[in-house]
Amino acid sequence: MAGLKNGLACKARTFEVFDRYEERPGKGNLYLTVLTLSLVKMASDSKVHSFEEVATHNKTKDCWLVISGKVYDVTPFMEDHPGGDEVLLSATGKDATNDFEDVGHSDSARETMGKYYIGEIDPSTVPLKRTYIPPQQAAYNQDKTPEFVIKILQFIVPLLILGLAFAVRQYTKKD
Repeated sequence: MAGLKNGLACKARTFEVFDRYEERPGKGNLYLTVLTLSLVKMASDSKVHSFEEVATHNKTKDCWLVISGKVYDVTPFMEDHPGGDEVLLSATGKDATNDFEDVGHSDSARETMGKYYIGEIDPSTVPLKRTYIPPQQAAYNQDKTPEFVIKILQFIVPLLILGLAFAVRQYTKKD
């Protein structure tokens, strides 16, 4: 039996408002053909962010991502992300939808995203040709300092030994 009906379907944090659906018989399932669809956010604090504003949040201590037209502040999740913070930082300054979908995140990961939702992206501010803005890293990484010192010592110590051997030989050599 096909018919025209109005309806309101609620899913997670959004309401899907449609003004017509068709009922089609088929294995006891109800198939919806949504002709007019709009999303009404339940949260009154949803804000529209410009792409330029989102792109500036590309640091470990301040990281925003754009996924499926939504903006997420993932800063508190940086240390807990299973792929590490580098994965999240590499997705800043661009639409990270493909990056997110290519990985094949679980349903629980998708649910977790809701905690970090801060608004929508203004589609008129998204550039047609996207330029990559690399994430800014701290110039001095304390964890890498011992490696640098070891590399310097591996070069200098053999030279000092060689110089000392040459000096001893010259000093003990008699004409």
